[in-house]
Amino acid sequence: MSSSLFDELRYATRRVLARPVYFIIAASVLAVGMAATLFVVSMLNGLAYAPTPFVAAERTEQIGVADPNDPDDVDQIDVRMFRALLPAMSAFEKVGFSSESNLNLAADASVARHAGSFVNGELFSILRVTPALGRAISDEDGQVGAPAAVVISHAIWRDRFAADPTVLGREVRINAKPGRIVGVMPEGFSFPQQEEVWVSLPLLDESEAVQGLDLEVFGQRTAGVSREQADAPLAAALAQHLSSLPEIERNQSLRTAPAREAFVSRQTIRILGVMLVTAFGVLLLACANVANLQVARVAQRARELALRAALGAQRRRILASVLAECIVLVIAAVAIALPLAQWAVRKMMSTLVASGDGPPAWMQFDLDLRLVAAAAVLALIAVVGAGLVPAWRATSLGQTDSLREGTRGTRGSASRIGRVLVVVQVALSCVLLVGAGVMVQGLRAMANVDTGVRTEPRELLTARIAVFPEQYERPAERIAYFERVLDTVRAHPDVRAATVSESLPASAASASYLAIEGIPPEAEPPVVWRSAVGSGFFETLGIKAISGRAFDARDSNTAQRVAIVDQRFAERWWPGQDPLNRRIQLDPEDPGSPWWTIVGVVPSLRLDELDDAPLPSVLIPLAQQAHSRMSLMVHVRGEATAFAPTLVALMRDVDPNTPVFWVMPFDRVLADSVAGQRILAWIYSLFGASGLLLAAAGLYGVLAHWVEERTREIGVRRAIGATSERIVGQISRNAAWLVGSGLLVGGGLSVPWADLMLGQLNYSEGGAWGVIVLVMLTIIAAAAVAVAVPSRRALRVAPSEALRSD
Repeated sequence: MSSSLFDELRYATRRVLARPVYFIIAASVLAVGMAATLFVVSMLNGLAYAPTPFVAAERTEQIGVADPNDPDDVDQIDVRMFRALLPAMSAFEKVGFSSESNLNLAADASVARHAGSFVNGELFSILRVTPALGRAISDEDGQVGAPAAVVISHAIWRDRFAADPTVLGREVRINAKPGRIVGVMPEGFSFPQQEEVWVSLPLLDESEAVQGLDLEVFGQRTAGVSREQADAPLAAALAQHLSSLPEIERNQSLRTAPAREAFVSRQTIRILGVMLVTAFGVLLLACANVANLQVARVAQRARELALRAALGAQRRRILASVLAECIVLVIAAVAIALPLAQWAVRKMMSTLVASGDGPPAWMQFDLDLRLVAAAAVLALIAVVGAGLVPAWRATSLGQTDSLREGTRGTRGSASRIGRVLVVVQVALSCVLLVGAGVMVQGLRAMANVDTGVRTEPRELLTARIAVFPEQYERPAERIAYFERVLDTVRAHPDVRAATVSESLPASAASASYLAIEGIPPEAEPPVVWRSAVGSGFFETLGIKAISGRAFDARDSNTAQRVAIVDQRFAERWWPGQDPLNRRIQLDPEDPGSPWWTIVGVVPSLRLDELDDAPLPSVLIPLAQQAHSRMSLMVHVRGEATAFAPTLVALMRDVDPNTPVFWVMPFDRVLADSVAGQRILAWIYSLFGASGLLLAAAGLYGVLAHWVEERTREIGVRRAIGATSERIVGQISRNAAWLVGSGLLVGGGLSVPWADLMLGQLNYSEGGAWGVIVLVMLTIIAAAAVAVAVPSRRALRVAPSEALRSD
């Protein structure tokens, strides 16, 4: 049997190569479907199944508190809470933590900003990594008062220290504090995300800089201890700790999860699951299309197959002959699909990394055994999907009719099979296009969200600055520093206006609970976005007050606390009323929290990320609440990107020890805020377009085959006086029946599918019905194009040609 199968594969290869156009089309169609599916499988493999950097991943979990807005998420805990929980962690043999932060690394006369993390000594011991040079951070490095132990990445060692092996022990400054380099990590290593510098954290340091950190905690359970056994004492310790906090902060609960979920959320896996279903739909469409082509091939080979059967060929040999062609096509498709899918994954991941929203560096998306196994499974599905119907058709041919009449006796049944496949194709393409349309609609809605900024985004340059208590200890010194920055930047002739803000619009802002004077507190305290802003904020962003005034020199640190709210805030709590001179309290759980008097109302702002549901916004003057980390916004004359080197140089003149980072135009900020959604929409659009092309090609193939079948009939009808309109009308009615049946099925499936898509978005424009109607019209238009060529061919059939057709 093996030799006969080999012979059939050899003969099949000759047959398909003898028709190169057919071979290229069929293999390419299958490759599109397989590449789409392998693309998603590759992402799932890298994100959900690739090895983690932990020594004992099955016993390592993330420890934190439950996120009230996302029950699947684990929120980080602050240093004080970690210290309270630490005695209850006896079931864990190792407990490591990380607090991600952008760090100023100063060596000699140079200072640069790097993505980094404050860690403890046990973190590296639960990771599968050994420093390439020196040692990792130890528990002794976390002593209060000791110089910070610093571990740097291989890239920093190479680029900033010229790969100097004597770098160990070199004195540096981290955020203006003394430190010493103790190790260099292997090339390519980064943890938890894209970090390049790791610094020891003195956990017992009572300074505000340490106690204000949030920690991502990873615990490695002792062998034989279950997750439930380890979590029980933690829950009790958390309850005891919360009892000492203000009542508003007590509504928290312990949440633990496998360590991998700290990097890839369940929501991401769910989205990938939906994408996998979509991609599999494209594969099914491709299989249906190739099955259609193969049915036509069987019809053409009917005489040959019948002759083989008459000469004694067994049924399974006939079956193998037809399936062999599909196997050859599938092998060629896999050879195209695997590298294409890998290229697409790398391209997408590099785009995400460039936007700052990429996966951790330790996640790999290279070809491995799992992906090869997935390709093999998809190949088997493709062989069955594309070859089963043609093979069944081949084994059911009538020998006598086929030998006597050539292929004519097989056409009606083959055509019926082809019509069924086209209905399936149209239905699937309808579902795919609706999913793509809903995603694109949501992205467009997010892209069109009014952030409240009226300055042209291409003319607005943004950057981030951070100062540290060691440099500017008192709030007045920090305020003076930022004002000095603004004075220096504004003095440049290419600058129209400049300001600083605690957060950028369309970026992650600080959230605050809210209390309103005269309004009874709600059962669940409302949350608003808050940002401290410097002078010139409204002028720089082109924001004009609806009522009241902007901040000015009157709003000093010693003056009455004032705030400006946006229109969304005013309409939420004082609809139709004047909010001026009313008072609000931010962070009411703090007994010392001041009351802020509202002095102005501005148009609705978006201080939060664009893919989040909008919340009311509150602005307060920087002079009344100094911050150490601020965003700089500069309205320039011309393109903002061109001014970036000048801004870096100006900042160096103000303070060479405080670098500016994340320098980018505001349109880049807006684009990065929806980078992930844009890629998803692009993927769904590609899937949908592929489905539409495959369905149109399938419809064309069936109609072209229908015209070929009826060459004699059409010629005779023309001879007895049938008009061109009647011939075209008959073809169009056949197409309309096929497309209508497919749209009826696809439309019914599209409604729940669209609801599933909308569940992944916070924005939509008018729901999914408009998208469904548009998709149906698009498919009808594609079907009209597919009908045009067979119709022209039918009109060219002459009676003399019809009589010679058999």
